Amino acid sequence: MKLEHVPSFSLAFGILCAVRMIGALKSPIMDCDEVFNYWEPLHFLHFGWGKQTWEYAPQFALRSYWYLELHRQVIRLLELCGSPTRLQVFYSVRLVLGMGCALCETVFVRAVARHVDRATSKYLLLGLVGMAGMFHAGGALLPSSFAMCVGMLGSAAAVGRPGARGRVAWTVGGFAVAAVWGWPYAAIVALPFAVEEAVERFGSLPRSLALGVGAVAVTAGLAMAVDSWYYGAWVLAGWNQIAYNVLGRGGDSTLYGTEPWYFYVKNGLLNANIVMVLAMAALPLWTVWLALRVAGRSGGRDHWRLLYRVLPFYVTLVVFSLQPHKEERFLTIVYPHMCFNAAVSLSLLRPLHTACPRLGYVVLCLAGLVGALRMAALVRYYGAPANVLLHLPHGSQRVVCMADDWYRFPSSFFLPDGHRLQFVASSFDGHLPGDFAPLSVGGSVRGSTAMARGDFNSANRWEPSHAVPANRTRQVCDYFVAVEYPGRNQMSDDGWRKVGCEPILDAEHTPLLARVVYLPPLVARHLPWKQQWGQMCVHPGLGAATHWLDTPAKNLVESQKVIQVNSTSTIEHACDVLIKHNIQSVPLYDPQTKTYVGMFDLHDLATYILLKRGDQDDSALQLQAAAARSSNSGLARDAIMMGKRSDSVSLLSDMSHMNPFYSVLPETTLAQVVAVFARGTHRVAVMEDDTVCGILSQTRVIRYFFEHCSETLSAKESRLLDTPLRQLGLVTNDVVKVKPQSPVLQALALLERWRISSLAIVDEEDRIVGNLSVADVKYLAKERKLASGTCMELVQAARFVQGMRDGRDRAAVFSVRPEATLRYALTKLIATGAHRVWVTEPRHTEERRGSVAVDMPPMPARRASVSSTSMQTVPIAPSHYAGSFNDMVCGVVSLTDVLRLLVD
Repeated sequence: MKLEHVPSFSLAFGILCAVRMIGALKSPIMDCDEVFNYWEPLHFLHFGWGKQTWEYAPQFALRSYWYLELHRQVIRLLELCGSPTRLQVFYSVRLVLGMGCALCETVFVRAVARHVDRATSKYLLLGLVGMAGMFHAGGALLPSSFAMCVGMLGSAAAVGRPGARGRVAWTVGGFAVAAVWGWPYAAIVALPFAVEEAVERFGSLPRSLALGVGAVAVTAGLAMAVDSWYYGAWVLAGWNQIAYNVLGRGGDSTLYGTEPWYFYVKNGLLNANIVMVLAMAALPLWTVWLALRVAGRSGGRDHWRLLYRVLPFYVTLVVFSLQPHKEERFLTIVYPHMCFNAAVSLSLLRPLHTACPRLGYVVLCLAGLVGALRMAALVRYYGAPANVLLHLPHGSQRVVCMADDWYRFPSSFFLPDGHRLQFVASSFDGHLPGDFAPLSVGGSVRGSTAMARGDFNSANRWEPSHAVPANRTRQVCDYFVAVEYPGRNQMSDDGWRKVGCEPILDAEHTPLLARVVYLPPLVARHLPWKQQWGQMCVHPGLGAATHWLDTPAKNLVESQKVIQVNSTSTIEHACDVLIKHNIQSVPLYDPQTKTYVGMFDLHDLATYILLKRGDQDDSALQLQAAAARSSNSGLARDAIMMGKRSDSVSLLSDMSHMNPFYSVLPETTLAQVVAVFARGTHRVAVMEDDTVCGILSQTRVIRYFFEHCSETLSAKESRLLDTPLRQLGLVTNDVVKVKPQSPVLQALALLERWRISSLAIVDEEDRIVGNLSVADVKYLAKERKLASGTCMELVQAARFVQGMRDGRDRAAVFSVRPEATLRYALTKLIATGAHRVWVTEPRHTEERRGSVAVDMPPMPARRASVSSTSMQTVPIAPSHYAGSFNDMVCGVVSLTDVLRLLVD
């Protein structure tokens, strides 16, 4: 059959692959069974530690290691390309699963186009793309999802005509792999095809049975060999699972909950909306067509064959609905057939909507829109568990605890290196997962998986050894992760502070329509159904703040006097405040709205000066237009570019986009603050109850590290501090420089163009003779004629004012040699109070040969006082680590560079 007007294989695969990859990256894990029965054992197999459920105990052996080994090969291939982090491994596996699912879907769609109907295949493609159930199932590690994908390959072969070449072999092979390697109950989907084969080709039944037995034997043999090796005894995990759940041997699946008969109907409506309704209508519509004899004599046989194609959905739905124990993931295996049945319904209804030939596509696009809102709801409302663990600071080995919310844990792949999960005794009285035996105990991975232990049971009984007693929480847990809702579950009431939080919907107290689909805030506030929100937070315990990066931000701004300026103040007044207090930025406060409206930073002043005076210099003139276009204030842009007078400092807020008003909670750790600083931000506002309680700068954090690192310095940090600057890549020879006689406006243009805070001033022989910093810009507001002068004139004027204020001379420039260590450069930064030191090297080779390395003074003791006005605390002995006045500049070490190196 010629397939005109049908999406090509590459187009269909591209569309489906894009949606599945988005789902793999964004969709939260919907079932704790996926985490603890598959992600955690996979983590143990590859990384040597993880949680173990009773199903993996050798005496029960309900889960297959062969299934895990199939997916472990993705990790091994990934490691051939480098050394990925565990989080990268997690998402890489999900991406591969999503792409594999998209490939299977494409094969299924093309088979329907070839053997059923072209319009049906297009309906099927639309249904698969817009179905929320496929969005989260496509990238899941669950065996039911694996069986769904591989089963589509079997279904793609089965929709062909009976007797077609290779049909039976591909059908049997696909469903054998789906059922034996994936989920045993996936074989139910194949029952209608088996019946069709028996009815249509009874003479070939022995051959078909032989193929089926052979396929099951081969697939089961491979799985049995791997499972038996891991369990230390002959095991067929799939059969053990059937014996437990169906035959009741060794336990009762109803211990884990029962649901009413209509559970899967509700589930289908939630995950497929209109598609589920159309899928349920397929068999009645088929019956009507048969009764009315619409098919005709020539199409009658094809119409009867269509019955076998729509039955898998109904058979699976009925069988699962009759079971008392139901779970959402069970219906996953027929999600593609649900879409197929919906497509068949629309195809059968085509003669009835002649007035609107595209009605089927309109209906499916509407279903896709609702499905997209459901997908967005899953990501927005329930994505907190994966995001909140990213707030955990990196450091030495820590214990992360969870209690009632244990089922929300997204897997150990999200924990920082060295962190381990522990459960805390709570109101949950079922059987919590334990830990795989450590490799030091088991001797190997196989020794741990085959170890017989008495702390597992199949009766869902509480096991005390799998949880920390509640009264030992503060002593054992370095961090506690919990969900808090307004008025309940407030851990802060018990004295727990917060490191970081993520919003999560309170599903129990939110009306149905407000939680099943995403409602944009502008829409939600006008609806009668109000959403109730909580927070999932990370709380540090007694032993958490041992590393300097774990320190909360509020500890560094205690007793700090906050300097702020009213947003209605003039620019000159704001600059006076900066000069008086020797600071580079100040928050702007609006007394009318009682809110902070931004930050006035010296980069903003530099951009403003360029906009006002840019016509005096060509390079600045170019920046003038760019800055005006990028200004986030249309009023500011128009006022400045049209020459209107406006002296309000609020006009300048965030004009440069260099240092915007960035706020953090008092409980935010230095690890998170340093991560912000490493991206170029120089200071953050620490806010509590909508009030700035302190401004935390890069200088303050570096000084704190210098004072407190002696006892908590990690081996990595110690090696980093003793590494020469050249090896750290800080000697780049691409330093932005100006001449002493260069115009000030040209220097300001360079600062803004390269988004830097300092320029080296060099003479005609490229020797460094000075340093022009953005801190010098504030003096232009007081002495406006300096804006028309040279760089050296501005620097000299700034140093004169600083000397008069401090009562001491200022060095022209601070520099170090490339052979100096980061420890030396950091010591010099702290001792001088500078924001950067220049890296310089001798002009002649004979001078370079004279360079020798000397021992540096040690870091000061913990809590030692370091004063920028005294050199006695941090002695810097004369050495060839220090730069010379005759040296050429070849690099720069800024506070941002140091912080970036510390967190990399």
